[in-house]
Amino acid sequence: MIAAVFAGVGSWNQLNINMIWVDEPYRNRGIGSELLAEIEREGKGIGAYFAFTELSADWSAAFFRKNGYAEAGSWEDVPKGHVTYVMKRRF
Repeated sequence: MIAAVFAGVGSWNQLNINMIWVDEPYRNRGIGSELLAEIEREGKGIGAYFAFTELSADWSAAFFRKNGYAEAGSWEDVPKGHVTYVMKRRF
């Protein structure tokens, strides 16, 4: 396996992206962006009108920003010593 995503559409018609992952040797080739675009397409197809994710790594936040997501908020020191970002994108 070189890439995976865990996501689903919630009761408020939001696409919840719980995790997106690309194996280290395959990163920076556009695979993650393609996977994200496909899961967004599928989510929209079943009624989602926005996507939502929470993450606690600066490089992950940069990936989502590059793919059209905006920061909706953040928690300082959650988990301890880190920042958790809440990112969203309207379709």
